[in-house]
Amino acid sequence: MSRFLQLLIITSNIFLIISIKECDPGYVNRNEVCTPCVAGTFSGGGFAQNCESCPMGTNSPSASSTCYLCKPGYFSSTRGSKDCIPCKAGTYAPREANTTCLPCPAGRFSRTSGAVQCDLCPAGTYSAAGSDLCYPCKEGTFSTYGIAQIFFTQLTLINVKI
Repeated sequence: MSRFLQLLIITSNIFLIISIKECDPGYVNRNEVCTPCVAGTFSGGGFAQNCESCPMGTNSPSASSTCYLCKPGYFSSTRGSKDCIPCKAGTYAPREANTTCLPCPAGRFSRTSGAVQCDLCPAGTYSAAGSDLCYPCKEGTFSTYGIAQIFFTQLTLINVKI
């Protein structure tokens, strides 16, 4: 059953009755027709005539009464997003409502999209910031925690008479 708001307007001896249709949450009144909000927007319903865009870090399906926070590992960098996007390999997003993904720091990596954290490179390997994999240390270098370090040896020559 539809509900209407009726307004009585009196001006210069003219009586005017206006009816405004009330809509369910997720819908807005457009010319007395309840129309669903498109994905990325929302409405609390009632007598609203415009859908509101979801803020960055959130999304919504069509006919939504609210926006939903992007889950960890996903982000939304624009207003009015219909979907949250998974972080690409080499990046991560640790919390809800991310507006961007962070690059994995040097010595850490993420192989898959949608990462919530980056893994530590194993000993004997290293990675640069934003890496999706670890590389074996080059000759003359070593790594205990995934960050390559140069290993120098000092050779001392001694003259020995026999």
